[in-house]
Amino acid sequence: MSGDTSFTVLLLMVGVAGIIIELSHPGVSVPGLVGAAALVLGVLGASLPRSTSRPRW
Repeated sequence: MSGDTSFTVLLLMVGVAGIIIELSHPGVSVPGLVGAAALVLGVLGASLPRSTSRPRW
């Protein structure tokens, strides 16, 4: 996983959307699981330092 900010923001948005869907429709576990996993990956991605050694295309 890289420290790319656009991918991190996308993961955080998917995570929040999944949690909101799970809260509005309880009992459907897939959006909650996907949302929780995306939130964890988004937070981990946000905590990684940005790499400046590789070129940004």
